[in-house]
Amino acid sequence: MNSCSGIPRRAVLLAFAGLPALAQPSATPATSQDAPAVTSPVLPAATPARPPLIVTSTAMLADAARAVGGASPRIESLMGEGVDPHLFRPTRADTARLLAADLVVLNGHRLEGRMEEVVGRPSAAGRRVLAMGDAIPRARLRSAPDYPDSADPHVWMDPLLW
Repeated sequence: MNSCSGIPRRAVLLAFAGLPALAQPSATPATSQDAPAVTSPVLPAATPARPPLIVTSTAMLADAARAVGGASPRIESLMGEGVDPHLFRPTRADTARLLAADLVVLNGHRLEGRMEEVVGRPSAAGRRVLAMGDAIPRARLRSAPDYPDSADPHVWMDPLLW
């Protein structure tokens, strides 16, 4: 899956870094003429009434988004503790959450099992979908000796890749 193609890794990192600014309400009421809108290459502008909703596939990605974005954006993970991401099958409720998200963040490299079958729906609905593993240069990813053409999806095991 290459949901992140065309979006440089730096833009992905800047998007995560810009989460607090996107979700911060201003101290005084503002009109559209008072200040320029905060923009991001990945997230749409948030409003004080509705912070951006980020739906991640795994709790690890949700933790990373919270570490960068703080409490301002709403961050939800589809998979809870004890869920094997390789066997994950999204339910209708999961698909609805994906469609409601302003940003969908997944690992990619086929870690999330059957999620790749439905992740195109949010993209088709105008939602941004980022496969974080796709932002890592292929030369830096590990492969099993028996499968040299397949990247190991467990990128969080190497903190230098994150």
